[in-house]
Amino acid sequence: IELEQYPTGPHIASRMLYTAENSFGDVTNKVVADFGCGCGTLGLAAALLDAEHVVGLDIDSQSIGIASINAEDLE
Repeated sequence: IELEQYPTGPHIASRMLYTAENSFGDVTNKVVADFGCGCGTLGLAAALLDAEHVVGLDIDSQSIGIASINAEDLE
């Protein structure tokens, strides 16, 4: 199976999370799910913004492995 993957650049990711938090209060102390998490950029950024709990899901097992390593590095 060939997977289509589109990376979320750092500028777009930061704007998405900035808007979610500052316009809607949707990150801090919330449970955040990142569907199609890839390397975990959005989920890790949500953790840095004090999300209560973050879950990253992806169909690509290699992406999950990379996201896990990135999460360990963040700790």
